[in-house]
Amino acid sequence: MHHAKGDYCFLIDSDLEVNPQVLADFKLRMEEDGADVVYGVQDVRKGATQTRVLGGAFWRIFSALSNVDVPQDIMTERLMKRPYLDALLSMQDYNLFLGGMFYWPGFQQTPLKLIKQPRSGRGAYSALDRFKLLVEAISSFSSFPLTLIFWLGAIVSLFSATYSIYLLARRLLFPETVLDGFTFLALVSVGSAGMILVALGVIGLYIHRIFKQVQARPIFIVKQIYSKK
Repeated sequence: MHHAKGDYCFLIDSDLEVNPQVLADFKLRMEEDGADVVYGVQDVRKGATQTRVLGGAFWRIFSALSNVDVPQDIMTERLMKRPYLDALLSMQDYNLFLGGMFYWPGFQQTPLKLIKQPRSGRGAYSALDRFKLLVEAISSFSSFPLTLIFWLGAIVSLFSATYSIYLLARRLLFPETVLDGFTFLALVSVGSAGMILVALGVIGLYIHRIFKQVQARPIFIVKQIYSKK
């Protein structure tokens, strides 16, 4: 895509499971809808039941945990206009997850249903590969796991504070029901766990901000400038 010089760029998988002649259908849909991008979606997801289930679950989990809304059953094939392509190439990500990057710039994007031709051999992606890709995708587009750790630590800390008040009251009012040293050990154990989780969450959130800065994604994208000559 970096070497594309024209007003349009057509992207297609090298395995040619999709006939390159569908370019005409992409161009027609783009002209009909006035879209900046026309992307392919699988009319019917092929493969075994496990493959279909894992594929659908992958995109649902990613969309739920990230701030990028990615349609279901998307394909690599897409026709892009130059302004959109320039915006896409302005992203400086080194850990490439194109499935999320395609939709981060926004613009008007329209789906086109396609049918993949079956090919011989087994698929390259196993369940473990899909899980690794999901971790890579979420870590590139979401701070949800770090935020979850922070709030988990806050909840544990709140619980430990409440439990501490209960233990101290019980120690003062009913000292015979509490073993010597138990109150101190319980407070230290529960309180330490909460403080550690909160600290890790805070550190993680700051590291995520550093990560976003290093990604150097554009702060804003201008689709078109209107000026009076």
